[in-house]
Amino acid sequence: MGSLRKTSIVYAALTLLSLAIAFIYPVFGHGVYSVYLFAVCPVLAVFGVVFFLCLRPWVANAKGYRLFLNAYNFGVATIVCGLLLSGVFDIAGGDSGIVIWFFYAGPLSSAIGLVALVYIFRKRRKPR
Repeated sequence: MGSLRKTSIVYAALTLLSLAIAFIYPVFGHGVYSVYLFAVCPVLAVFGVVFFLCLRPWVANAKGYRLFLNAYNFGVATIVCGLLLSGVFDIAGGDSGIVIWFFYAGPLSSAIGLVALVYIFRKRRKPR
């Protein structure tokens, strides 16, 4: 349970940091704000804090957990980076075609992690 709780605490801290960034960055952007910066907060809260609090404690010790954790966290981090870049470009009045790839790679990586998690749960249910 310690590993899952620690991961949830880290995601909660990142959620608070992203909320601070969402409120502070527009001050330096001449009062212009972006919805993308505020969208980071619920992404981190739901896919980070809530998700890891809902997992069973035995999952952290199961074979394949590191694959799940690394792929899932990479996916969430990629989505968050895409949202942050979109927010910065939105405030600056610019655009970049590369940002859309963050929203393709992030969910794909998270899906790979979730497939590993499903494998962990299915393996646990099989009778020995």
